[in-house]
Amino acid sequence: MKEQADIRLAGESNRGLVRERNEDNFCWAACPGDRAALAAVADGIGGYRDGDVASFVCCRKLLGAWRKLDAKRLNSDEAAEFLQRELTDINRELFEHNRRERNGAPMGTTVAAAVFFPEEAVLVHAGDSRIYQFHPDTGLEQLTEDHTLLAKLAERGSRIMPPPAVLGNVISRALGPRPRLELELKRIPRLPQTRYLLCSDGISRYLESEVIATALCESDGPRAAVNALMRAALIAGGRDNITVICAYPGRNHI
Repeated sequence: MKEQADIRLAGESNRGLVRERNEDNFCWAACPGDRAALAAVADGIGGYRDGDVASFVCCRKLLGAWRKLDAKRLNSDEAAEFLQRELTDINRELFEHNRRERNGAPMGTTVAAAVFFPEEAVLVHAGDSRIYQFHPDTGLEQLTEDHTLLAKLAERGSRIMPPPAVLGNVISRALGPRPRLELELKRIPRLPQTRYLLCSDGISRYLESEVIATALCESDGPRAAVNALMRAALIAGGRDNITVICAYPGRNHI
């Protein structure tokens, strides 16, 4: 059995070419010898006040809690409990702050997070930030489902689907706006040669799946993949904040 996470991580966030500020944040932690590595992307909810603060609080607190763990001995059950517990606590803190200070204009953020082990990964998300995997044999696969009103209507088989411009990208789950946080958590096997992408909707809304797959397929490391995706999103117009974390097999954390 493998004893190390065997993962390389790289990430970047960019304001884009249109927005006045960057409401995205990200964090990752991968140390030599650890059995587990953490990656997370948070996107402050558009139209809410202080989305940048909410996403920063989410990443800062999640990373701070992670550093208190013993990642050399962590198992997947403990990782799932960690993600559920810490994100629930972060939601409670944001909600209480909103109740005291915001008066109907709450701060909020999406989250997509993964804990990578040698042979599996634990994923959790709320909102429309996404996690993908790419394997040479099977191509690109979206591992998360968007928590948006449009996605919910489509899932229910609604015959009347308003155009995206009408609802915008209205989020149905997030950290901060509500006292009870609904998280979607899953575990997946890590197959050899599989590459992963965590991203905000500045990538997923504006880049075709073929562009994402090509970047993950043709880049020889996570930094090159991050650069390729960031460049593609900016060339596509950069209409939203852009945040990317790429995870590749290997032990060199660059």
